[in-house]
Amino acid sequence: LVTSVGMLLYALTLTLLVATATADPGILPRAPYVDDAESLANASAERFVEVRGVTMPLKWCSTCRIWRPPRASHCTECNVCVERFDHHCPWTGQCVGLRNYRYFFGFVLSVCSLCAYTLVVSALSFLHALAAALTDATSGGDRVGVALDERPVPAALSIATALILLCVCPLLCYHCSLTCRNATTSEEIKGTFADRANPFDQSCPANCRHVLCRPLPPSRLHLRSAAAEELGGPMILRNDGGGGEGGGVVELRPMAAADEGPPPLRTATLPGSEGKRRPAREQSSPDDVPV
Repeated sequence: LVTSVGMLLYALTLTLLVATATADPGILPRAPYVDDAESLANASAERFVEVRGVTMPLKWCSTCRIWRPPRASHCTECNVCVERFDHHCPWTGQCVGLRNYRYFFGFVLSVCSLCAYTLVVSALSFLHALAAALTDATSGGDRVGVALDERPVPAALSIATALILLCVCPLLCYHCSLTCRNATTSEEIKGTFADRANPFDQSCPANCRHVLCRPLPPSRLHLRSAAAEELGGPMILRNDGGGGEGGGVVELRPMAAADEGPPPLRTATLPGSEGKRRPAREQSSPDDVPV
């Protein structure tokens, strides 16, 4: 039973680690169709949005060329904008944001649980050996050394897990505090709500449900060009050759508004088909991907 519980906690920790490292954290797609002049104009402009009676500014990202929604931030490590950006985790090599924060929180919690469980089991095993050495008259004066010789692995695990707990437990407590207040690490560092109320902060139970238990929003990353076209985003179409070297590649710009009708089709000449031009919409293939 002891081994089964330990293996279960270990498998849960690895699963949450993989989920944190591989899930989309909430990346906001770029807008490459925005030219430099429009980007410079937006960079000097101001936009605001009201959230529960609190006016919050929207920031223009010159790299992704989008207006970032509230709580979104640009990660310099991943070079992307992430919704409800918390921090960049160097241990997973991934941003922690809107869509994978619950996995990160569960990972930290499972690491603490696994270390605490290992510490208790290892310490009890070593103390059992130490008690046996203390009652053994033939063990001599160095009874701790005898116990270490008999149970070296539990002794080493006790020390290692205790050190890990000293590092991870404060992190867990900090993120518990953030979750209860519906705050993020980035906002705490920048002091976003230092001089005003946090409009996202409700009651503690409501914050916990909102951050950890609400249904995940769909990812904004669409790996098929048809999905990108349906959402009005930029689309890259490749020919049957997979868009490799020499392949024809065209870009379709998004619709300006829902009631303006579809944008005019652009055409592109594919290798080996000079003089035969056809609408770019017809050139899509199963290998099409957006950027």
